[in-house]
Amino acid sequence: MLPPSPLAVKIFPGGLTAKLKGPIIGAGVEKPGMALSSVEMGNPGYQGGEMIARIVHVNVVCTDIERSLRFYRDILGAKVVSALGGGESAELAEAMGFEGVAQYRAYLLSFGEGSKTSPATLIDLLQWIKPPGKGKPYDAMNNVGIARICFAVDDIDKTYEDLKAKGVEFVAPPRDVELRPGAVRPLLHRACFFRDPDGVMLELAAPAK
Repeated sequence: MLPPSPLAVKIFPGGLTAKLKGPIIGAGVEKPGMALSSVEMGNPGYQGGEMIARIVHVNVVCTDIERSLRFYRDILGAKVVSALGGGESAELAEAMGFEGVAQYRAYLLSFGEGSKTSPATLIDLLQWIKPPGKGKPYDAMNNVGIARICFAVDDIDKTYEDLKAKGVEFVAPPRDVELRPGAVRPLLHRACFFRDPDGVMLELAAPAK
């Protein structure tokens, strides 16, 4: 087993930071293999592996690009960084494993300003035209894959009420959630969940009260 080592977990910029020492403990019993080497998670100054520099964007496929743009921009407050797509592309179709040509419309959206050392992760909001979009989002949050996207907010209860007033339907009101149930050192945050116009699950999160 690895020796005990410090761990700093920063969940929200300027917000909740949990500093732990030693192996992660659950229900008073040491879990084999859970000791971690020194690392600051969420710290822009931490340099991990050199193969991947950062997460650039998360792709959200929609059925009506203008309807979804109104939701993410006008209701959630996203900034439009760029409009993409329009024409047909055989090269894109080949790169993505489609037959013939590919065609789409998309907007790159930003939440927050980011910085030079930690640019904001973008949402690539995209409607496929050729081939047309198919399928539907997961109906539950325990599906394998990317099941939801989480947005950090300063005042989750006010944001919840503001979005409800704009017609957004939530799974439940904000709740304080234990991220490590049964652990000696609890780690709480406050969260609530809702869906976009196509049913993609989204989350609001903030430090627990």
